[in-house]
Amino acid sequence: MKEDYSINAFKIFLERLHEAPDVNEATARNLKNTSNLLLNSYHYLDLHDESSDIRNIEADHLIEDHFRNSETHPSSTTVQVYKSRYQSAVDKFLEYIKGGNSVSEEDTSVVPNVRTRKRLPARAVTVLNREVRGDTETIDVPIPLRPGMILTIPGIPTDLTNEEAERIASILKVYARPQ
Repeated sequence: MKEDYSINAFKIFLERLHEAPDVNEATARNLKNTSNLLLNSYHYLDLHDESSDIRNIEADHLIEDHFRNSETHPSSTTVQVYKSRYQSAVDKFLEYIKGGNSVSEEDTSVVPNVRTRKRLPARAVTVLNREVRGDTETIDVPIPLRPGMILTIPGIPTDLTNEEAERIASILKVYARPQ
């Protein structure tokens, strides 16, 4: 396998990360979204040059640049979450390039329809706060909403169903401003 450390190769890797048998789908999504958000707001990087080496881009610089013009300064916990997610994505990418098994080495231009991955237990979810409320274990879920703004939804059950998630989404949509 050719060692391609470009931003483009990194983004392709992130698009396929959910296929990895050792990465939870939500984790893959968080790593991808955070990495893309930080890379897209980094003003020192000419993103039109997708051949730039991802190893030369420091997480601290990306985060500093991302929050530079925000109205509120992020907490140290928020900064740590962003840094951890970005660094984890880069580490998984470097492992993949060096021959690790995180993502299949098939043609990266086509994502197969059939995916196999093992589900990690709910305890593998990394969040800021975890509590037991009644008989249900809950977590506080930080959601990067826009540059400089993290929405934290407290009390989400760790065994949240799709139906419950849809109900939450429909309630939040009531508060959305028409575009």
